[in-house]
Amino acid sequence: MSIKYTNGSGHIYLKDVDKPLADVQYNLMETNSSQYTSAKWWGEITSSKELKPSEYIFETEDGRRGSVVISLITPPGRKLQKYRYLVNGRGTLGNLYSKYGQKKPGTL
Repeated sequence: MSIKYTNGSGHIYLKDVDKPLADVQYNLMETNSSQYTSAKWWGEITSSKELKPSEYIFETEDGRRGSVVISLITPPGRKLQKYRYLVNGRGTLGNLYSKYGQKKPGTL
């Protein structure tokens, strides 16, 4: 199992809204799936917007999307220029479209 490190700019979306909720900078770690394990991804994001710990849709700058659970690193209620969050991916981080270009059920 190898770990791939990526970073860049991305967006956070609410599950049922196609407009970005926040712009973020990310640092991610990703593993490939193998015969014995599924692919996993996790990391840290920063945003100028305070987000509530919850499940969101995360999109990277190259268009890959995935469901993610966000938890706040910065103590809640403090007004800061940048907020730091831990992210844990749920499922795959990839193209949420089917091979025919149609959105998969339950995606944006």
